[in-house]
Amino acid sequence: MEKKKSFRTNRIFQVLYPILVYFVLYQFSAVLFMGVVPKNLGRLFALFLAAWITYPFILRIYRKAVIVKNPVQFSKKDFKLDFGLILLIVIIGVALNIIISKTPLVDMSNAYKSANSELFDGPIWVKIITNCMMIPLLEETLYRGIIALQIDLWYGRVPAILISALLFGAFHFNLVQLLYACCIGLLLGYAITKTHKLWVCVVAHGLLNFIVVLVSIFS
Repeated sequence: MEKKKSFRTNRIFQVLYPILVYFVLYQFSAVLFMGVVPKNLGRLFALFLAAWITYPFILRIYRKAVIVKNPVQFSKKDFKLDFGLILLIVIIGVALNIIISKTPLVDMSNAYKSANSELFDGPIWVKIITNCMMIPLLEETLYRGIIALQIDLWYGRVPAILISALLFGAFHFNLVQLLYACCIGLLLGYAITKTHKLWVCVVAHGLLNFIVVLVSIFS
């Protein structure tokens, strides 16, 4: 009985430890860089630097995690599944973004307005490398690569998808992004547990953000 309890405690630690590392490093770095980044680069560049500092630590945890993962490869056999999932996530993500942006929740949430202003505060190139490259790489490695794949190995696909999506949404710290991130997290969680390919989730997340960035620029 004691051994089983210890085993469960260790599993909880394996999920919470990467989140703690991410939260402390990313948040601390972001606050630090906010005070030194030139104003012409915007607050978003501070988030890029924070993500860049945090990513190596999260990648190290991912590489050591006991999970099932497939290498980066492009085969004719998997083409339809991999790119079909990417396309599905992007289409549904764009639709959800439009729907949620039309709801009263956007105007009611000051926390969302503040977070959203940070994500679009900077030159175009900063918006692209941060929102479409660095942040997707960091978040997908953490929430899908580490959390979802570990829970998938321990308890199966459904708990992995649900728990990783809820954590992904919760750590955006506002209701609007919580709802949006949870919905997208369900799709990304399904993709990672179906393919065990982290790059599929990173590409889908990056493309979705790229479209959102383009809409924000030209709207």
